[in-house]
Parts: sequence; C-alpha cells; structure tokens
Amino acid sequence: MKKTFVFILIVASMYGCNQAQEATTATSSTKLEEQRQTAGNSYGAAFAEENVISTTALQEALSDKDSVQATVSAEVLESCKSKGC
Repeated sequence: MKKTFVFILIVASMYGCNQAQEATTATSSTKLEEQRQTAGNSYGAAFAEENVISTTALQEALSDKDSVQATVSAEVLESCKSKGC
C-alpha cells in the first residue's frame, strides 16, 4: 500500500510539472511575439526625427565634405545577417 501511494505521488508530481512547463513555454513564446511586434524596426538608442534629409540631399551634402551630421530617411533593401556585421 505504501509503495502504491509513493508511486501515485511521483506520477502526479511529474504530471503537474509537465503541465506548468507547457504553460510557461506558451506564455514565453507569446511574450516574445508581442515584443517583436511592438519593437518595430528600430535598433539602438531612440532619436527624434528632426531635420530628416533624403539620400540625394545626403550625396549633395557630402560632395565637398568628408562627413556630415545628419538624419537620413531611406528604405533598407538588404542587410547583413552575420553577427557583428
């Protein structure tokens, strides 16, 4: 009788642990998806979109200088997927 009780107790605790793990996994994947959706396509520190120039205006500004302090608006067509790129 004692062995049966211990066996049932072990099986019940294993079953309970598995259910909690599945719920945690579902919750964490849902939270990760929400973060992806709310994060947007912004990387690094936030900045104000003031005095935004186009790529053609940037080329003109760089024609006689080697560097320019600017905020550029452009569409990213491709990016490097390697780490540290």
